[in-house]
Amino acid sequence: MKKPNSETIERFGKALEDVRTETMAKVGADDARHIRRMIAIQRSCEIAARILMVMGFISPLLWVLAVLLLGLAKILDNMEIGHNVMHGQYDWMNDPNINSRKFEWDIAGDAGSWKRYHNHEHHTYTNVIGKDRDFGYGTFRLSDDLPWRPKNRFQIFHYLGLSTFFEIGIAYHEVAAERIFMGKRRQDSALPISRKQLKKDFFTCSSSLFLTSYKSQI
Repeated sequence: MKKPNSETIERFGKALEDVRTETMAKVGADDARHIRRMIAIQRSCEIAARILMVMGFISPLLWVLAVLLLGLAKILDNMEIGHNVMHGQYDWMNDPNINSRKFEWDIAGDAGSWKRYHNHEHHTYTNVIGKDRDFGYGTFRLSDDLPWRPKNRFQIFHYLGLSTFFEIGIAYHEVAAERIFMGKRRQDSALPISRKQLKKDFFTCSSSLFLTSYKSQI
């Protein structure tokens, strides 16, 4: 592949800057009202759901409605609010609560981790195999450029599992848990301590905390 010259790179940079300028000229009060409306709807759904869940003894339908409202609140918090806010979509508002640098969502994976592997890895190397870990999440074969493996015939079940436990899967995906617990090593890994010591410290500290917590309850 021929490397672009400096003139081409400058034209490309100017084109991107033009897109940014045009987009920023369009954002304004309507966008601010939209995100604040979404936050109000999300919070209303969650509050109503928890009230209805307590009232489930009156009718099972109230409990079912509560579950649906909780699900809607979760989806709005994660995808419509959290995803867009942490992309910096509303940083221009200078709102201390709707800001990509300070926003935290109600999900197993923390905001900082998500911004690192989604904003940086995924949106810098979109669909680049070996660089974009969001491409298939290390589980799905989504391209003919990846070799077929027998486990791929069952990936529909992996998909259903990830859909059901999405936030746990996202948290697992962030720490690249298959490398930690399955012993798969990166070629350029340079941990300050050995993996053996890391595992020992992890399980020792976990056991110690569990026993301390248990004793405090006696």
